[in-house]
Amino acid sequence: TAVRGMVGQWAHLEEVDPERCRLRMTTDNLDWPALTLGALRAEFVVECPAELVSHLQEWSSRFARATAACSSP
Repeated sequence: TAVRGMVGQWAHLEEVDPERCRLRMTTDNLDWPALTLGALRAEFVVECPAELVSHLQEWSSRFARATAACSSP
């Protein structure tokens, strides 16, 4: 899949069906999965851990605050 080419050997991919896969990572820092998921530019669902959900929500809030002052072209 296209995802496999982007995540390399440091993550485990399990094909769910021809359109979806499950990505599993082992890491001590939740920034790595957040960066990886953002770089994929694909829709995704976080199944676990709950700490990653909170981490992504915090990143989302921070990015929203950072861009709120930007005016549209």
